[in-house]
Amino acid sequence: MSIRSEYGFVQTSQEGVDRELAEYGAISHQLFINKPERILLEYSKNHRFAKEPEVSVVEDGIILPLIRDTAADTRNGVYLGGVCDKEYDFITGFDRRGGLVSNFTCMKSYRPENISLQDEEVIFGGVFIGAFGHLISECLSRLWYVVKNRDDRRRIAVLAIPDYDVVLAPFLELLDIERERVFFVEQPTGFKRIVIPEQSVRIWCDYSETNRVVYEYMRNKAREGNDKNVYLTRSAFTRPDGTSDCLNELFFEDFFRKRGFSVISPEKLALREQVSVMAGAEHVITTEGTMSHLAVFCKEGTKLTILRRADNSGPLIPQILINKMNRLDVSYIDISMNPLPTKHTGGVFLFGPTAYFRQWCQCNGISYSDEEFRFDKGRY
Repeated sequence: MSIRSEYGFVQTSQEGVDRELAEYGAISHQLFINKPERILLEYSKNHRFAKEPEVSVVEDGIILPLIRDTAADTRNGVYLGGVCDKEYDFITGFDRRGGLVSNFTCMKSYRPENISLQDEEVIFGGVFIGAFGHLISECLSRLWYVVKNRDDRRRIAVLAIPDYDVVLAPFLELLDIERERVFFVEQPTGFKRIVIPEQSVRIWCDYSETNRVVYEYMRNKAREGNDKNVYLTRSAFTRPDGTSDCLNELFFEDFFRKRGFSVISPEKLALREQVSVMAGAEHVITTEGTMSHLAVFCKEGTKLTILRRADNSGPLIPQILINKMNRLDVSYIDISMNPLPTKHTGGVFLFGPTAYFRQWCQCNGISYSDEEFRFDKGRY
């Protein structure tokens, strides 16, 4: 028996099939949302690929800094560059949708006017986006090789999406990778040999179990925190113009604080502290997005309750991959009180005690009073 992914990989073991069916069955009882069929459909798919990620070697290979592909039109751009051979034939870059060109991907090389030649063997460490949610969920996907092969001391060449400030130091510290080993390739450069670990996750479609190696190492390095019940709040986060995109999250802070949860603003903590919080938690409640992506650092079986700030969005596939990878006990709740449909990608979000939240409380034996749930939408 097997389950075939629409992305081409096959999970053939009975254990894998049983796991998929168990996850589907569990999540079907834990969706307190407007349109559960969308998430159920995604959970019915196989997102794991059975084969281990491979390591390839390119002799006299070239690493090209990323440049915008002006022929492609996506929200943040599509890029040319990555690793190619000496004939400039593309080898690898940044795959996010299983070979499909989409936002942020690098799937094609280019021919530069000049290249610098280095008589050096390097490891290709991947492409990095200077946005925290992307860094933790997908940009570490080639570093499994470095974690598993500590005796390989070659330098690690990486690329950055242009116009993003990439801060790697806290990640390297938790991975015990010396900062001087990692360097950004800023001009077309040829190397004697390039070792290329395959991506262990393509964040919009699938992942390998090997992807867990990096996060387990960081979790063990940071050590477990003491807070067992954690509410991650977005209320202290502001946009570049100084305003907040979330209204009334204080209701949920108050509600869960009274029930023994520690209320934490992740952006106020160093990366090591964020990892420690997630590693030690037994139950994490958070809105969906970058904060819920921190669940990559949770232990297997951690209870994760995701508050969906938008009731008209489809499933956030990167989050589903994280849920499956760490085998988390996941619930989803719609908490949007917006008078008009809202999508996850933007807008202002009004939070409140929706009928779905009441249902979740009842199913989980959490008592509340009508007065506590009184909500005056007119104020907003």
